Amino acid sequence: MTNSDAIADVAPVPPPYFLAFLGALIGLGPLTVDAYLPALPTMASTFDVSIEMVNYTISLYLIGFGVGQFFGGALSDQVGRKAVGLVGLVIYVLATLGIAYGDSISVVLLLRIVQALGGGFATVVSLASIRDMYAPSEAGEKFATVMLIMLLAPLLAPAGGAVLLSISWRAIFAGLAVYGLILIAWYALLIPETRAGPPMRISVLSTFQQCYEVVSRRVDKRRAPARYALSMALGAAVLMVFLTNASFLYIEYFGFSPGSFPFLFGASALALMAANLTSMKLLRRKDPRRMFRFGCAIQWFAVAGLFVVTLTGWVTIYAVLPLIMIGVGSIGLINPAGNAVYMGYFKRLSGSAASVFTTLMFFIGSGLGALTSVFFDGSLVPMTATMFLATTLSNLLAHSVFRLPMPARD
Repeated sequence: MTNSDAIADVAPVPPPYFLAFLGALIGLGPLTVDAYLPALPTMASTFDVSIEMVNYTISLYLIGFGVGQFFGGALSDQVGRKAVGLVGLVIYVLATLGIAYGDSISVVLLLRIVQALGGGFATVVSLASIRDMYAPSEAGEKFATVMLIMLLAPLLAPAGGAVLLSISWRAIFAGLAVYGLILIAWYALLIPETRAGPPMRISVLSTFQQCYEVVSRRVDKRRAPARYALSMALGAAVLMVFLTNASFLYIEYFGFSPGSFPFLFGASALALMAANLTSMKLLRRKDPRRMFRFGCAIQWFAVAGLFVVTLTGWVTIYAVLPLIMIGVGSIGLINPAGNAVYMGYFKRLSGSAASVFTTLMFFIGSGLGALTSVFFDGSLVPMTATMFLATTLSNLLAHSVFRLPMPARD
């Protein structure tokens, strides 16, 4: 920890349901993607376009979300978490209502970008707020708790989306707007500002300087924080690629009905929840660096098995579903442990650190997700090959930082 991270002001005591709110806030991201996945074929029919064209609403959302998180986190270091979060939620709600009334795929694609920018602004403050309130020794368990709450979104979203789809796909986006309005009221009335110190003048140039400081931070002469961020982002890309292809995988490739989709999709969310529960318990007494590396290794073996299955033609739901559950679920071990170390290297720049990680995660995830669409051939090989590439690179980076020292205690 450098002297530049020292803060004289003391953050307020976390209010009741503080972690619950952060989990609900960060859950806005997966909720906005997962809730309308069962509706993709219906939207394609409404606008008379291919399913691949509608799939771009996912990739564009991930890109816009990454941009929003990049600027939102760094700006929250300047003016505070709450101001940035509330502005982002307002933008999100307005864009979501616009999508509900969209009359063409072009309008929906454009508003998905705006919706994503607002969502990125809002959700990026969650990681920074945890770091504001808790020391590195406590943060890992808190990250796992927030992720556990957040995972209710991908678990419940497809089922809720399927119910609203019986009315109209537009009803799904109307429901998302209502969720955003609830978050606005909760944040405005019950959650305090967590960033210590007075607001500073907004400077876009400073956001880049702050993020550069995060990326260039060295530990034992190596850029350990940047390696942690990149490794976690690549590991999370396995989930992003799955999200992009989930509708095709279960509904079109395996032939399940939209009504069955929430159960198949929810299996991966349950695996993530189980891994997060494990993280909550183990991070109280285990070295997060060791847990991080262990989670990366589990993901590699699961995704490697999935890649082999698709290459050899042994593609059955009984082989694919368990391996996807393990590959996606292992993120529940990787991210809480990785963030406990990564965010622990920063205090004053915790918002910018969150920006760097989440921007990498969504840009890499959306880029690799779009890559599977470019090489789409009707098989599962493009999806599993992309997942395998991501987790292999993630493991190489995880190995390179394994023995570097932990952040100093606040």
